[in-house]
Amino acid sequence: MRKKVWCLLLSVAMAATIWSGCSSPTTVADESQSETQSTVSEETVSTEAPSGESEVLVWFWVDGWLETMTEAFNEEYEGQYHAIYEVVPQNEIVTKFLTTSASGGRLPDAFFSSDDLRGKVLNLGVLEDLEQEPYNLDTSEIVDWVVDTCRDLDGVVRGLEIGPAPTTLAYNRNVAKQYLGTDDAEKVSEMLSDWDKVYEVGKKIHEESNGSVYISAGVPELSVVMMAQVETPRIVDNKINLHEAYYNIFDRVAKWIDEGLIDATIEHYSPAYQAALGTDNYLLWSHAMWASEWKFMTYAPDAQGVFGVLEAPPEGKWCDLGGTLMTVPSGAENKLGGYEYIWWTRDTVEGSTICRDNFGDIASIKACYEDESFHTSPQKYIDYFGEDVVALFADNIDKVVPQTLSPYDDVIAVAGDNINCDGVAVAFSTLANGGSADEAITAMEDELIRVYPELQREDS
Repeated sequence: MRKKVWCLLLSVAMAATIWSGCSSPTTVADESQSETQSTVSEETVSTEAPSGESEVLVWFWVDGWLETMTEAFNEEYEGQYHAIYEVVPQNEIVTKFLTTSASGGRLPDAFFSSDDLRGKVLNLGVLEDLEQEPYNLDTSEIVDWVVDTCRDLDGVVRGLEIGPAPTTLAYNRNVAKQYLGTDDAEKVSEMLSDWDKVYEVGKKIHEESNGSVYISAGVPELSVVMMAQVETPRIVDNKINLHEAYYNIFDRVAKWIDEGLIDATIEHYSPAYQAALGTDNYLLWSHAMWASEWKFMTYAPDAQGVFGVLEAPPEGKWCDLGGTLMTVPSGAENKLGGYEYIWWTRDTVEGSTICRDNFGDIASIKACYEDESFHTSPQKYIDYFGEDVVALFADNIDKVVPQTLSPYDDVIAVAGDNINCDGVAVAFSTLANGGSADEAITAMEDELIRVYPELQREDS
């Protein structure tokens, strides 16, 4: 059995190297912290545990989160545990974990996995079952759909969620006021209540602006929301099901590109994309819960009062677009300490409060929703958006329908609103270059078959 696990880790480590090597643009956290990460990714950046305290090693890529939450954890568990952390870039963290496992090096006690690899990592067989001894996680305390995103194919809970990410759209108030006659959130939300209405509004704006104002910047921006709204499984009994899942979406997007409504020249999270956030040339932007802090306020810090938030996404389908899986590796030295870290920071009222106040996060646990006053935005969010965006996301937590996870998500997952999965990236590239929906589906399927030749094509 040990030999089989060893071979699995080696093979997956090789695959992980491929994943990170050919991924598309890095994530928000990677870009905003790339300078810091380049100097600290290979070393622990917090002090060793004091004598008598059990050391807990944590790997994550967001140094601001690590610093804040680790300080709070160490204060809470003084005399028992002392967490230290290592900042590892998001596009390297799974590779580093798997190669460290294969070589017998020290693994983190708390391991954070990027969301695009969630379905893959959950099913590697190298993570602890958190409902069993000595952890005894009570899943009834967690929002039902949130804990379901942390289960493997057998239904075993292998991790916890760092922050649910209900997703709607943000709109540029200046564009709305000029071309729609209002920037009122309720009225704009009604005007954009389904994707057909979005198309009609996009045509109106593009025509009246003589082609200078678009519905969105880049192919992925709205496409990822449409795709995340899909409940159809993408793989059924080892057979690819992408046509049923995504054809209508790709056909819609191809039409919008052909008519010039989407600025397809903008690459996702490129410098041009970041600069576009600060202009009045685009109406709509995807807005997952985390994006308030890590997208809008990071890349357009001077746009206070510019962005409003739709009361619901088009079609009224709330999806989960983001988050991070927090896990305890089976090969870790201090598994119980690792569990206490991920549990306390996100699945207690105390930890959830710190995350809300510092990062605008909504909670994973039901107790925080029993207090109607809990989910209130930090003042900086209210100042920026002119409304309580945290409360909006929290009020809709029970309406979210998450995507079906798959062990093949390293190729076909839509996670965050970043495009790190090569199958999705190649489909968007095909559309951006004038390709049809069929061509985009074929490109995505070809990439999936290249990585997983055991899968059957849809027409086989």
